[in-house]
Amino acid sequence: MNPNISDQIKEKIDIVPFIEKYVQLKQAGRNYTGLCPFHHEKTPSFSVSPELQIFKCFGCGKGGDIITFVMEMEKLEYKEALEKLAGIAGIKIEKERRYVSYIELLNSEAIKIYTQELYKPVNKIALDYLHKRELTDDLIKTFKIGYAPKNNVFLNYIRSKYKYNNDQLVNSGLFVIKNGQIRDKFIDRIVFPIFSSTNQPIAFSARVLPGNDYGPKYLNSPETAIFQKKNNLYGTNLAKNHIRREDLCILCEGQTDVISAVKAGFMNTVAPLGTGLTVEQLKLISQYTKNVLFLFDSDSAGQKALERAFILASQLGLTTYATNTEPFKDIDEMVVADKELLNKRISERSDTFSYLIAHKVKGLNLSDLKDYNLLKKYINELLSSIKQTDLRAFYISKVKEITGKDIISGSNYRESPYNNTNNRRTNTRKSSNLEYFYLTTILNNKNTIPSHHDLSILTDPEIIKIAEIIQANKGLSIKLLHEKLKEVDLEDLLEKVSLSEDYNDGSDIEKIYQRLYKNHLERQLKEIRVKLGAAEAIDNEKDIEKYSNMIAEIASKIKATK
Repeated sequence: MNPNISDQIKEKIDIVPFIEKYVQLKQAGRNYTGLCPFHHEKTPSFSVSPELQIFKCFGCGKGGDIITFVMEMEKLEYKEALEKLAGIAGIKIEKERRYVSYIELLNSEAIKIYTQELYKPVNKIALDYLHKRELTDDLIKTFKIGYAPKNNVFLNYIRSKYKYNNDQLVNSGLFVIKNGQIRDKFIDRIVFPIFSSTNQPIAFSARVLPGNDYGPKYLNSPETAIFQKKNNLYGTNLAKNHIRREDLCILCEGQTDVISAVKAGFMNTVAPLGTGLTVEQLKLISQYTKNVLFLFDSDSAGQKALERAFILASQLGLTTYATNTEPFKDIDEMVVADKELLNKRISERSDTFSYLIAHKVKGLNLSDLKDYNLLKKYINELLSSIKQTDLRAFYISKVKEITGKDIISGSNYRESPYNNTNNRRTNTRKSSNLEYFYLTTILNNKNTIPSHHDLSILTDPEIIKIAEIIQANKGLSIKLLHEKLKEVDLEDLLEKVSLSEDYNDGSDIEKIYQRLYKNHLERQLKEIRVKLGAAEAIDNEKDIEKYSNMIAEIASKIKATK
């Protein structure tokens, strides 16, 4: 789908009247509010910004643009929502559909040929291999597993039926040119088709047979007009309804793990496509559930993958769990040896944070200062991705429960300066809350910062960056400011501020600035008093005089501040 279509839709369809077809909205300042359509509530917490063309519910946390709204409201996939809105906006996409549909057609033809070839007597070795791996004919049929033979069988079939040129064939990802000749990409391999979440055949992964040493163990389709690895997961087409029903997605490492999990009765299982887990893949899962169970291999690489997955999922506000396949390497081995053990591991899963800490502690001696500090650093890295204050507090309590030591507490946890929340920022420090309100006031003051305001008195890195951009671009509209903040990955904070109920007309900007300035002076005073105490402890008369004068000067400024 042409990425420009989404922009065209947003230009042609105003989000406010569109959402009013579903929700009764009332104007509140520069925004519109109403009862959230995604959860039951009596007090309106659903807000729509006509300036940014986005919505946000401060109750359940759902938010996004007009495409996201349609996906959530009508339970549609991204592609389906885009097509629906394109129709409403009068945007024609038939030409593009014709362009990509030939790839889908070739993929469908490939599945037909590969599945037929698998059951031909001449290719018995391929079917025997699958049966030896305990894949039944029903499983083979469910996943449409096939066999890509030698001798360009598929190419010859396509040549006899269609008139596609070499460029089109190569662009489909099913063919390659070697030594000036076009040939099948997949030769003498077991083939696993990959489907989109809407059940369209988009790519393939092909495994060598025993005795075939040609090429890598797995050979995958290249990215094409209809296939990008980062946006898709293996098995989503079969799993999505089961994920919704179970309100849980089991995420494992590879396609054979998915097939083995399904064989064991866990239909709500998916896997990345030969690469590390991506944010886009987690966002795809979040359309069906907010609960994810990571079931990765029990080796060190699997544990590393789990750490990264936890951080990515936490940043999206997903609730995550983890378990392992020990003493087996992966799900495939476990299911063959002890299917009931897999069921036990899944039912007895623990939250991912506790799982990671418990496994990290196993290799450490917490009586050793080096190991103690190593664990402390590790915990802080994991906690930096947690957005919810209550969840972070829960995890901190888990650390003490697991280790028996108060390694991390609210006072020594180092929060990431870029740690946002789904609803509103949860940093309870007086200065940060006031700085947040200062930013909302700037936006209501026609995006203008008075020239005498000194931004160095601020402490929040995100708010400082946004304020600097506003200061450098006087009178910038909210929409253009939003575009500029996308370049530095700070648009989320602007969206939260724009949609928040902290509306004011901007007239109090001087009062707020004076309060911030006073807080700045009080922080300076506190720091200098510490230095004075240190100087007095060693009778350094020069520094005692210096810091005493500085304290008097700052105290005078504080007294003069309104």
